[in-house]
Amino acid sequence: MTAVTVMPAGVVVMTLLTKAAEKLLPMLEDNKRNLVVGVAMALIMESAMALSTALNNVGMATNSSELFTAWLNGVLAALPIALTLMVTVSMTIKPKIERFLRS
Repeated sequence: MTAVTVMPAGVVVMTLLTKAAEKLLPMLEDNKRNLVVGVAMALIMESAMALSTALNNVGMATNSSELFTAWLNGVLAALPIALTLMVTVSMTIKPKIERFLRS
């Protein structure tokens, strides 16, 4: 299920964030811009996955503060790993893919 839903969504979000970063941060070096994209990707994707997990575990029937607490706990628990993975991907793999696509 992840291969057909989350992974394509991640590629689309990373592409949109990269284009936005190029427009909003044109004077920034590529490495620094890739770092910004990686951190933003980690925050966006982790927030979405934490929301999905919170909805599955707590549900919409409960009060909003309980849902928010479950979401926040999920984000904070997984964010260090997500930051590590997304920054690594955006600094190493993403530039190689971009070079390949340009050639």
